[in-house]
Amino acid sequence: MRRELAREHPTEFLSAFRCLYSLQVRFSDLDRLGHVNNSVHQQFFDLGRLHYFEDLLSPRPNWDAAIVIIAHLSIDFLQPIFLESRVAVFTRVLPDIGEKSFIMEQAIATPDRTQIHTIAESVMVGYHARELHSIPLLPSWVEQIKRYEQK
Repeated sequence: MRRELAREHPTEFLSAFRCLYSLQVRFSDLDRLGHVNNSVHQQFFDLGRLHYFEDLLSPRPNWDAAIVIIAHLSIDFLQPIFLESRVAVFTRVLPDIGEKSFIMEQAIATPDRTQIHTIAESVMVGYHARELHSIPLLPSWVEQIKRYEQK
């Protein structure tokens, strides 16, 4: 259902997204068919996720201690992206945040929100990078995310 909404009503789909990060499509992102390779879409989502966390969370993620990692990822490719395409990655966290995880939704779309190329949904899990196990999300991060997403 989300896929159909994104394809048929992109402006409505993107209306809840507050975080936008502009992307530059490079020649090296293209595959033999002349469009951005599917694997690069995930790299674009990574940039959007990093931008979301680094701009919003305090304290910033400490890559040797408490972080969040991707536990599950689902991507739907709706429209190809070409070298001359103007695109941005939109990122948001869905409201139901658990003790150890939350769902992040992302889209690669035109900055004016009129066309969506790709959508993704990922389950993000609290994780201790040095001790290599899941941990509860930092309460301060949960509060900051909720406050940001409710505006």
